[in-house]
Amino acid sequence: MTWFWKGSIVLVALSMATPGCVVRGRATIPTVQARVVVPAPPPPPAVRVSVAPPQLAGGVSVVAHQCAAGAQEVFNGFDDNCDGRIDEGFVGSGSIQITLWWQTGADIDMYVKDPAQETVSYSHRTSGSGGQLDRDARGACTNNETTENVFWNSPNPPSGMYQVEAHYYSQCNNAGPTPIVLSISVGGAVIGAYQYTLQPEERVTMATFNIP
Repeated sequence: MTWFWKGSIVLVALSMATPGCVVRGRATIPTVQARVVVPAPPPPPAVRVSVAPPQLAGGVSVVAHQCAAGAQEVFNGFDDNCDGRIDEGFVGSGSIQITLWWQTGADIDMYVKDPAQETVSYSHRTSGSGGQLDRDARGACTNNETTENVFWNSPNPPSGMYQVEAHYYSQCNNAGPTPIVLSISVGGAVIGAYQYTLQPEERVTMATFNIP
């Protein structure tokens, strides 16, 4: 009797047959268990919304910021790579995103009133409609941050009127008059970027826009 080994299969061969004997060979074949992982579906895209240009306060001017597809996003209050998001990677974004940015040590607060007349700000960070403030900047007063950001991350932005205010709370380190930039994105597209020079203690309604 001769034995041949081939992996996990054993082959038996007879060199001499014995009368009356039956020799059976058994092959052992290993089994392999495979687990298939199905990736989760991507989140639904933001709904494209046609929004009229915001109504602006006196002294607020439009900023003609140029973006470039594929460019690196810079933390500057603008959409640099034309993807409809403002400062992504630094702040939150969604179907609505409103970002206020400045460069002095001033403590400036942003207030966003939603269609239900609920205001999102540093003192009330979330609203019933889904709005949330993820950046509370206090300049040189405490954290040296100079960006405030409010966004709604649901696929469908709540319809109705939105009002955006900026308040110069404190001029830390004698910051003085401070130029601020307000950028607004709705439904995956930036509807505008605006500039205004805010005086110490001044509070101004920079922009009002309506989502149908």
